[in-house]
Amino acid sequence: MKNLLFFLLTPLSLLAQNPVPGKPQTKPVALVGGTVHVGTGQVIENGVVVFDNGLLKAVGNAQTSFDRVATEVIDVTGKHVYPGLIAAATTVGLTEIAAVRATDDHVETGQINPNVRALVAYSADSEIIPTVRGNGVLVAQAVPDGGVVTGQSSIFNLDGWNWEDAVLRTDDGIWLTYPPLFNRTGGGFEAPAGLRKNDNRQPILSELDRTFADAKAYAELKIPATPNLKLEAMRGLFDGSKTLFINVDYGRDIIEAVKFAQRMGV
Repeated sequence: MKNLLFFLLTPLSLLAQNPVPGKPQTKPVALVGGTVHVGTGQVIENGVVVFDNGLLKAVGNAQTSFDRVATEVIDVTGKHVYPGLIAAATTVGLTEIAAVRATDDHVETGQINPNVRALVAYSADSEIIPTVRGNGVLVAQAVPDGGVVTGQSSIFNLDGWNWEDAVLRTDDGIWLTYPPLFNRTGGGFEAPAGLRKNDNRQPILSELDRTFADAKAYAELKIPATPNLKLEAMRGLFDGSKTLFINVDYGRDIIEAVKFAQRMGV
């Protein structure tokens, strides 16, 4: 009986493993016969999609020509083929179980953390990734959280052995959570009670002004006398190589955040 139980439970342990990343293509693949959603609103019935080395080579109707001898042809009649979805501003790969601190790596201490990088915190072994990928999300932008300047995001292919293998774009931008004029009260186990003036807003805005002014001056130095990791991380904002992403909710705050970015020259 014990041996029987062992053999019955063994397959379950195999199913519990993360899927292995896909192998590189050895020849072109053609999906034929399906309904192709191009992504521009165009829908092609009985369409053809050909890709090789991870790149699209042809998208068209049934008359689309390709080398049928050298190409693996997969009949997808009755199925829908659409572009992979891109998840922006997520914590995929940075958070596993929100209630377990040891599995959370998306929040750092402090208010100003432009040098924090989602890149090196990204876990390709996350069990969340296969569930997201299985629903058509193939690319995600992993974003750090916490504080005012929360850090740098990176963009990942959701199929890779590690972050070096999965990354598509490194440190694509810096994220700023602009301090709101009002905060929502309640939440958690409390019912929302409305809005309350943010009494800590002005000191945070003053610190933001100082940080961006220092970063702008630092960016003008080719070789700083004293290297500063935080200011160095912001250098790309002033030469156009990095984007400033701003989290903001209310109309008045949105206008003020845009004016702030314009004033700082980013």
